[in-house]
Amino acid sequence: MSDSHVITPFEIGVLSALTAIGVSLATADFENRTKLIDLANAIKSKLPAEPEYKGGGSIHHAPLEALLTGLSPDRTDKSAD
Repeated sequence: MSDSHVITPFEIGVLSALTAIGVSLATADFENRTKLIDLANAIKSKLPAEPEYKGGGSIHHAPLEALLTGLSPDRTDKSAD
């Protein structure tokens, strides 16, 4: 598909909220967190990759990727405390 979608402020807010939800859920025990990650990946695999945002990234995958980012934060970003 040649049309590129520009992310809207509303979409940025939704993606941010999903990331925050993922961070909150990341405190769940390992088994439940793993089940949620597996479910999100399974759903993502069923969604089409097109259309994409301008600059790349599937519009359909973005919410689940935001949730997954929150569930599996980069362990190298540690607090200075």
